[in-house]
Amino acid sequence: RKSKERMRANAFKRVAFLVVGFVVLLALLQAAEASPTRFVGNNRIRVVAESEEQWELVQSIDAIIDHQSRMDLLEVVLYATDQQKQFLVEKGLKVEDATEVIEDENPEFSTRSNADDYTSSTYWKTHHNYDALTKFLENINRDFPTITDLISVGQTVQGRQLWVLEISNNPGVREEGEPFFKYIGNMHGDEVVGREMLMHLIYELCSQYVAKTEDIVKLVDNTHIFIMPSMNPDGYELRKRENARGIDLNRDFPDQFEEYDHAPQPESQALMQWSLGQHFVLSANMHGGSVVANYPYDGNAQMRSGVYSKSPDDDVFKAIATTFASANPTMRASKEFPGGITNGAQWYILYGGMQDWNYLYTHSDMEITVELSNTKWPTASTLPNYWNDNRQSLINYMKYVHNGVKGKVDCDGHDTYDVSIIVKGREDAPYVTVDPNGWYFRLLEPGTYTLIASCNTGSSAYLKQLPPFTLTAQKPSTILDINFTSSDKF
Repeated sequence: RKSKERMRANAFKRVAFLVVGFVVLLALLQAAEASPTRFVGNNRIRVVAESEEQWELVQSIDAIIDHQSRMDLLEVVLYATDQQKQFLVEKGLKVEDATEVIEDENPEFSTRSNADDYTSSTYWKTHHNYDALTKFLENINRDFPTITDLISVGQTVQGRQLWVLEISNNPGVREEGEPFFKYIGNMHGDEVVGREMLMHLIYELCSQYVAKTEDIVKLVDNTHIFIMPSMNPDGYELRKRENARGIDLNRDFPDQFEEYDHAPQPESQALMQWSLGQHFVLSANMHGGSVVANYPYDGNAQMRSGVYSKSPDDDVFKAIATTFASANPTMRASKEFPGGITNGAQWYILYGGMQDWNYLYTHSDMEITVELSNTKWPTASTLPNYWNDNRQSLINYMKYVHNGVKGKVDCDGHDTYDVSIIVKGREDAPYVTVDPNGWYFRLLEPGTYTLIASCNTGSSAYLKQLPPFTLTAQKPSTILDINFTSSDKF
């Protein structure tokens, strides 16, 4: 009898163990479902939330949001799994298919865009696939060898190159006191207007430099400009938002509001390594699906869309976003986004985005996200219209890289040192460091500021407060060198 009781007890333990294990597994799956996702759902749907309660339900499924509007009712376009979509339907929300038709879908797509004559107006009335993009960049580098340098900063999942074209009067050489600027396009594979605009910008800068157009010559002579037309060429060829592994690259970067517990995708890893090694000062990445200049932060501690998430440099980010938006007639006339700009989290939250990572982790680079078109993949014949809308915005934005304060740092004659520079009153902002030539760059709006700089050589530490300086609308930039001496040791 005791043997039977023991058997029953053991059987009960086994059942209890299986039940507990199932509960734990269910909890883990629920936790995984609740955590911010990088995977793109297979259903692009439009959901209308008619109340705050319904909006809470939309946020609870944690799907990747593509676009959100609060003009009247809360309308959101998102990428949902089958289960997420069914959940919203069962809860009584209005759910519609929002699959976007990709124009120019025909058998000739992969070859007809490979013509070489980028000086022809018809060249800019077609979409350019990976082969065409590669040929274009190679031809530009061939035709303008004294002001361009073509490099690859890595490879995609499917082995395509992540091409970058540098434009400068001295490409490949880091010059004293010249800031580094970058544009990134096509981070989402099916958002293609940015890709085409950056290709067109490359041609514009090179051709106008040779034509001796004054403002372009001044810009190129005093700036190192790096342009990556496509960060996600695999996604472009697949005609999908995500990369070849189904990952949204704009959810794949370390973030201040969530734990980074995964290995980055090859494309994201390449961008991070490249950016950390270059000391960029100002950047923008191009997207589609709306028309607005979006600035940090994209996330907030509340994990809730519609809550403004202010960075310590909120005034600078508003200014650089306005610099882009004000020259774009569609953007500046926006009824949805006053002035054509928006704080990321106030629009909708996302975590793992590239713009917040650049600001917080590079200690030099301020970046915004620019949405260039309501239609992600528009008819090719309309591309010149987008260029007309964005040409001046793209150029004006690059010029802003020269605003603020910059200077050369000398750490008591030492060759090797670490420098941190902060703005008094903005101690919560990321400190800036120096480039390999010992120069720092700090973007600022008009006002009076004081810098506090520290230097560590490994054997000695220095601290110095600089005299105040003033920037004005008439003189928005200044040079302030920092020279540490033995009297600054602490």
